[in-house]
Amino acid sequence: MLYLIEDATPEPAQFGALPALFARTLDAELRCAGVHFDEQQFPDAHQHVTADGRLVASGLIWRTRMGLPDAAEPCHEIFALARTRDIVLLVQSFDAFPTQCAEDVEMLRVVHGADSAQLVEDGSGVVLQAHRDRYGRWRSTEQAASRASGPSITISLIGRECDQHQQYPATLAALGDAADALGFDLEVRFIAPQEIDRDNAETLLADAHGILLPDGADVARAAGQIEAARFSWLASIPVVGLSLGMQSMATAIARLALKSDEISMMLAHPAAGLASVDPIHVGEDGVLLHRLGLRPITLAPRSRIAAILGAQANILCNHRYRLNPALEAPLATLGVTVSAHDESGSIADAIEADKHPFFVGMQGHPERSSRDGAPHPLLMRFCKRRRAVHNLIRTHRKRARTPFDVK
Repeated sequence: MLYLIEDATPEPAQFGALPALFARTLDAELRCAGVHFDEQQFPDAHQHVTADGRLVASGLIWRTRMGLPDAAEPCHEIFALARTRDIVLLVQSFDAFPTQCAEDVEMLRVVHGADSAQLVEDGSGVVLQAHRDRYGRWRSTEQAASRASGPSITISLIGRECDQHQQYPATLAALGDAADALGFDLEVRFIAPQEIDRDNAETLLADAHGILLPDGADVARAAGQIEAARFSWLASIPVVGLSLGMQSMATAIARLALKSDEISMMLAHPAAGLASVDPIHVGEDGVLLHRLGLRPITLAPRSRIAAILGAQANILCNHRYRLNPALEAPLATLGVTVSAHDESGSIADAIEADKHPFFVGMQGHPERSSRDGAPHPLLMRFCKRRRAVHNLIRTHRKRARTPFDVK
């Protein structure tokens, strides 16, 4: 049977959530046809990456989180395939897919509310209902909300709340997975990177138990992330960086190590005196190498990231820029080392500092590998390494005597 589902939501983060729940109940394959969102309005609309290296709509993270395979785009034989097994075909509009010659096609559509949605079939009513929890995760209405019994913690997520809820849901959902597994009552404090500078970073971030620097396609976010990373370093606040977040961490430490604010990411500031992040490779045609999909990484023995991920690890990648290898030595003078590389050894896939409470960045996307009941171990360890509030004043008083306070 072919189930054709129209999901006309304008928000990329919600797209495909109910069809994914529906496909899981049927044990069916979920495919998507002709999806497109305005990337001027939603820069992170198409930032989910499949294991085989396809960049797709960010809402298709729900397909992955439901444990469904990352099926390819529909083929011309989809009607024949649907005669042998159940297939859910997701479209933004019924007009995008011809059904006039189809047999045994059941047509449904998603009706969205504020934090709820229904899957309906004309003439048959509601087929499925679901709600969105405070971490943006979609669940059927029969599933009870989790109850935290452990300590309350506050994580400052350096990103706008609307961006996490409207266009890129993976990071917030992954934090919720980690909090549930640990039994923590997690408050996520959203801080727009555009609002952070060196003068106000302490005011905005000092009382956080941890700081998370997410990925994002809009490099205008980098300046605020860099200042947040700098402050977390000097104040010894646990921090984790994901892709762009790792690049921001490396840039902040490079500026401290070399005592220069003229160091910046090439993509954000092409005329910077020294690039902290440069292209992976530029071919003869001038096109950057785009590293996509699930890739193996080589972990440094006895590193923190090796202890977290185990002897062998793979990460989901989606990037065209890498840490400038010339900065590895300056970073090491402050105790920040590269703890994972790609297969070639030329791309830094993780950085860390063993003398900091928690300072770990990954070039890949652990947030996209998180699931309900199976959080990513990096985010689990990050939440565990939260800083106690009563230590804040003592930490700030001791800053001048710590090896991290580099003027």
